[in-house]
Amino acid sequence: MSDKTLIFCGQMIKAYMSGIKTHTRRIVDKRYENWRIGDVVRFKEAFAVLSDNMCGPLSNIQPIVYIADTEDRQTIEDYRVVSPIFMPKWASRIYGQIKEIRTDNLMNITYEDVIAEGIRAETEDKAIQEYFDLFEKLNGVKPNPNIEVYVFGFNIDIK
Repeated sequence: MSDKTLIFCGQMIKAYMSGIKTHTRRIVDKRYENWRIGDVVRFKEAFAVLSDNMCGPLSNIQPIVYIADTEDRQTIEDYRVVSPIFMPKWASRIYGQIKEIRTDNLMNITYEDVIAEGIRAETEDKAIQEYFDLFEKLNGVKPNPNIEVYVFGFNIDIK
């Protein structure tokens, strides 16, 4: 079984862990073409390790701090921050099981979809705009791309 992973920003990690994020939208990509309902996906997030050797290899015996859990950078000033791209399996704390997959256009997103994406705002319009802003920040500007919507079950224990 291949290691299926998705990268999430800190805001979305917090939303997932608090139980309000159940969906994620990704631009249709060959990386996801073999994903199926029931597959387990490892969520990758930024983290930091306490390390005397700031350039050396990561080790699962190093103390670890998840950036989504820190309120300020001073908490991790003695730590080496690692991009979620390089998160090894041993450092992962969140796994989700795919419950549903569907294809859509990004502009078809509804307020209910935005809520399931973990976005909260004062009004429906603000929530949808906040989602579009985040999507653009993470994916770049693309006019109404085809996306795949993944609906996840909550954190499952596979360790």
